[in-house]
Amino acid sequence: MSTNISSENQNFIQFLVSTGQFHSVDEAVNEAVAQMRINQESGRGELSESLALDDWNSRFDAWVASHSDIQTVADDDRESIYAGRGE
Repeated sequence: MSTNISSENQNFIQFLVSTGQFHSVDEAVNEAVAQMRINQESGRGELSESLALDDWNSRFDAWVASHSDIQTVADDDRESIYAGRGE
């Protein structure tokens, strides 16, 4: 198999091999592909933009729901915001 991997990615893979994180370029590439497969199969690597947006929305909604309501009320009426500013 022949690829046209970018020089930036080639350099990064060589860096990973040189630091001992992988024993060879093949091992690094195989690990990258395996991780992409895991992401795809678990739903974290959707190729469809609409699915990715739906996933983002549901994760954001879950994050919002994880925060409790604030029981204080901010005094945000126009008069209090601009009080003392020459009006």
